[in-house]
Formats: sequence, C-alpha cells, structure tokens
Amino acid sequence: MKKKVLFVLLCLITLLSCLYGLKWHKVYLENEKNKTIIVDYINEITASEMSHYLQENPISLIYLCITNDNDCQNFEKIFSSYIKKEALNDKIVYLNVNGLIDYDLSVSLDKLYNTSNFRNKGQYLKQVPALLLYDHDKLKAFLSSNDLTIEIVDEFLKANKIIED
Repeated sequence: MKKKVLFVLLCLITLLSCLYGLKWHKVYLENEKNKTIIVDYINEITASEMSHYLQENPISLIYLCITNDNDCQNFEKIFSSYIKKEALNDKIVYLNVNGLIDYDLSVSLDKLYNTSNFRNKGQYLKQVPALLLYDHDKLKAFLSSNDLTIEIVDEFLKANKIIED
C-alpha cells in the first residue's frame, strides 16, 4: 500500500513539474517574440524617464516603437546595423510605447509627443517606428512612418546635423 501511495505521489509530482515546464516554456516563447533587438544597440528609457533624459541631454534623438509590431521589427533589423555603422549608440535612446496600444495609438502618440507647432503645419506623429529630435526639451523635428527606410533616416540625421555627410 505504501508503495502505491509513493508511486502515485511521484507520478503527481512528475505531472505537475511537466505542466509547470510547459507553462514556463510558453511564457518564454512569448517574451522572445516580443523582445526588441534594438536594445542590444541603444539604451532604453521609459516614458516617466523621458523628461529627465531631455533635461540631461540638450540634443536628444529618441526612437519610438512597439516591440511586437512587424513594421518595427523589420525596420530594427536594418536600423541596428545603421546605428553600429554610424556609431550612434550614445546619440539615440529607445522608448517603448507598448502601453499606448491599449488606446488609439495614433491619437496617443500625437497627443503625448507632438507639439501644436507641428500640428498647425499638418505634421502628425501617428505611426511607428518614429524618430524624435529634441533640442533643449523642445521637439525640433520627427519622422513617423510605418514604412520608414534607412535612406529617409540618413537624410533626416544629416539634415539635422546629427551625422556628417
């Protein structure tokens, strides 16, 4: 009788361990899917750290993206190489805007990070990936497009004298 109880207990522990392992594996795969590769190349800040970062860094270039967005993931593959090539690691930071996808992303992005000066000119910050250029806490320029290319980014950075021609 004792052997049967011990055997049932051992089977139960094995079953629970397997279920826990499967659950952990599922969470691990989900995290890997939502992991952004850009954080291997540039620092990440949070929305709450942004104002402090802008005060500390007079000229700031902020990359906005959503981790599980296909456009962002495709762009980051080539953007990470560009960052490495142009040695921009210390000039750009990444701001994850995943929290905004619970709301209307285009409205939230524009409301939080755009200014009335740009809105009056018909320039709206509605899509990711996006690059924001700040000069002493003031938004100086931005790129916002779901089909952003390295050529467009290169022109933007050269026009704003972030990199040399």
